[in-house]
Amino acid sequence: MKKLIRIVLGDRSCFASKKEMAECATVSIFAVAFLIVHLAFIPFFFISSIWQLGIVNAFSMLIYAVVVLINVRVKGVLSSLLIVLELCAYSVASVYIVGWEANTQWFLPFMIIPCYLSFPISRRRAWVYIALLCAALFYCYWVYLFTPPLYHINLQYIILLNLFFCTVCAIVVIRSTHFAHHLSETSYRERIQKLASDAAIDPLTKLGNRRYAESKLQGLINAQNRSTTCFAMMDIDYFKKINDTYGHSCGDEVLKILAEQISLRFRKSDIVVRWGGEEFLLILTNTGGDAAQRVLSNFRRIVEQMPFVVDGRILRVTITIGYYECSGHIGVSQAIDFCDQALYYGKNHGRNCIVRFHETGMRIN
Repeated sequence: MKKLIRIVLGDRSCFASKKEMAECATVSIFAVAFLIVHLAFIPFFFISSIWQLGIVNAFSMLIYAVVVLINVRVKGVLSSLLIVLELCAYSVASVYIVGWEANTQWFLPFMIIPCYLSFPISRRRAWVYIALLCAALFYCYWVYLFTPPLYHINLQYIILLNLFFCTVCAIVVIRSTHFAHHLSETSYRERIQKLASDAAIDPLTKLGNRRYAESKLQGLINAQNRSTTCFAMMDIDYFKKINDTYGHSCGDEVLKILAEQISLRFRKSDIVVRWGGEEFLLILTNTGGDAAQRVLSNFRRIVEQMPFVVDGRILRVTITIGYYECSGHIGVSQAIDFCDQALYYGKNHGRNCIVRFHETGMRIN
């Protein structure tokens, strides 16, 4: 019963998908409701001396108890099929025992609605269930035409029983339909959120991409927020040589290792993205120029000293970083452009260095 308890508590981790959880919950709702209905029918039919139908209801109770038990252990395919087969068998048995006037056969078309709308199942399986229900309804009519009923029951009692059953069914259908609709909406919203998230993530390095950076940069438009912010552009030295010598797969591994180090060494509040190719954009929030110089220099030394192990090879990788302390009157795009200028200055003056852009000139550290 653990899965059923988890549904009640709202834990979805035990299900492979929202659809599986929705079907499990809906089938359980139907099974428990019908089990209660048949439990209420049993004393009535035994008191009315219609013991055959009392036994049929007891057997139906057993089926629904089995449905509840297996539904939380296996996929809902077997459970929902058992519900449909029980409805078909019960309607045929009822018509055979108490006749067409008992109106139990009309449970079959009534159940077409939840089969098509409430059960979160495939449309193909829904049509199979509907075909079974229609076939059972025609067979009930055939029994009515050629087989006289064993008992005649008071019509008033039948009306009360059917009203009770239809009321329970209506409540179950409304509740399960609402539940399935809620799950569908939740699943749709989560898919949209995941797509938006995936669109902002670089698939290779798992860092943010330019789209992610653009969304984050909107929060830096305010000049006050940029007053203590440093922008830095990082580039892997001789990356093309790594690709040409060891192959692009080796280059990809180098990018992933560097990205892991960036994620590990920088703060969660910093914005880190793969800007393109072997370039990474770093936005160090609440960080002045001197502090940024210390942080970036320390990271450059870590990269220089650490071995990049790729396919059994130990590679030595260095980086060049250009950075700029953003002042309030400078726009974001211009700050990134200054970082690029500092980066290419470092590339042209030996690489493996930190270059600070300043209005009075570049400063290499």
